[in-house]
Amino acid sequence: MWSFTKGSNLYPNCYIVLTGPPGVGKSVVLTKAETLLRKIEKLHVAPSSVTTASLIDTLAASDVSFTEIYPVKLDIKFNSLFVLSSELGIFMTAYETQFINTLNKLYDGELYEERRRTGKKEHTRIDAPSLAIIAGTTPAFINTTLPDCAWDQGFTSRTIFVFHGEETKGTVFGKATDSVHQERIRDMLVQDAREARKMYGEMEWDLDAQTMIEVWNENGRKPIPEHNKLTHYNSRRLAHILKLSMIASIAESNEGRIRAGHVELAFKWLFEVEDNMPDIFATAGVVGDARAMEDLHYFVMMTAKHSENKMVGEHLLYKFLQKKVPSYSIPKVIEVMVASHDLIKHYDGGRTWYTAGVKLKH
Repeated sequence: MWSFTKGSNLYPNCYIVLTGPPGVGKSVVLTKAETLLRKIEKLHVAPSSVTTASLIDTLAASDVSFTEIYPVKLDIKFNSLFVLSSELGIFMTAYETQFINTLNKLYDGELYEERRRTGKKEHTRIDAPSLAIIAGTTPAFINTTLPDCAWDQGFTSRTIFVFHGEETKGTVFGKATDSVHQERIRDMLVQDAREARKMYGEMEWDLDAQTMIEVWNENGRKPIPEHNKLTHYNSRRLAHILKLSMIASIAESNEGRIRAGHVELAFKWLFEVEDNMPDIFATAGVVGDARAMEDLHYFVMMTAKHSENKMVGEHLLYKFLQKKVPSYSIPKVIEVMVASHDLIKHYDGGRTWYTAGVKLKH
């Protein structure tokens, strides 16, 4: 399925990374998702660990033909691959430029072609690739593996990071009927996925659904995530909304029509995720001074908005920085930020307060 926008086809494949500290349930969710997807016949799932070359080889071998799965014989072929990884660090052991650029290229579903000088396979051409990723990771992995420059490049702008920071507690033991109920739900989901897999063609948009998208786009796509690292992510939010609207429609029926309710649901999904996304950087663990300063600026800016006097007490800055830098570095970090006007110091009621200065986005 696809939507025709701005002169080209947009496909509903997404890159999703569930992010949170250990123990919040990322692996549980992803294991259930993988179990479900592996029950669907001829749906290709990538190995847990791949190189750039092996990813392309796996995608090239993951061909899909509608002559096999569609009631009406269609001579249509493409290559589709799902990546499900409970640990992003296994799938992406390091931030390698070639690997990341390949993921960026595959995301758009455009022709992929390469020639190699060595190896048994010298030429690979994939006319219609489709790659979807859902993985799990921790803020610490993001902090240590993704360099600052990564947030100015394509992969992070194409990826929706879903953050949850608290452990979800439930009962240890369940009833015997619970497993039967879960099995029944899983069978229903598998059947729905099998039916959805038969869908093919351009999706149609109701006029009011189109209007909702156009109005939101023309009015500045508000609310806009304000963290400095999300500047380039913001440029792709329109594509994320369109993809999520398509997914909401496909999840409901095989009609292939996107209605206003699907767009509303897409907005709800994205805004909720974006509201928590900056917390990834606030819980990333001990980091360098430069990154700590950037995160502190955002913390002061957002905290001041919700405080009664529109300022942030000095003790809150210390508490925030205790999780980011060694204790001996805290006064120096604040001092440098005041000197550079990233923080403005105030005195009121015998206490020291701070507000965020104007910070230029790179």
